[in-house]
Amino acid sequence: MKKTGAWLAVHALEQLGVKFTFGIPGVHNTEFYDELNNSKSIMPILVTHEGAGAFMADAVSRVSDSVGALAIVPAAGVTHAASGIGEAFLDGIPMLVITGGIRTDIDKQYQLHQIDQHAFIKGLTKATFKLTANKDVVPTIFEASASP
Repeated sequence: MKKTGAWLAVHALEQLGVKFTFGIPGVHNTEFYDELNNSKSIMPILVTHEGAGAFMADAVSRVSDSVGALAIVPAAGVTHAASGIGEAFLDGIPMLVITGGIRTDIDKQYQLHQIDQHAFIKGLTKATFKLTANKDVVPTIFEASASP
């Protein structure tokens, strides 16, 4: 059976012992949230603002044995979460930030939530990754969680 990228991402988070994700579902990550809802070990916690979710993920990493995870939409979700992501980064607190991406299989000049989020967030993180194939999902999440 072929696994989706969303299923693979949730599976990787489960293997890492992630207990909670914080964020807001949107058009770019609905499949991921569908898979989170099927997880027996990860509780998706919906927030009203990505900034609050980032600070919650930071808090989980600070006070538990689980890494805090943020599940947000690209562009606006990332810009809204930047303060919380930066706070964790400056204090050396681990956080996994998972965003959806814009479609690359259509010939549109502009799409909803299209910015270079990797360039934007580069100074606030240890590493940023752009996935283009399902085979890269699990190894990349493992690499992201181990980034020095």
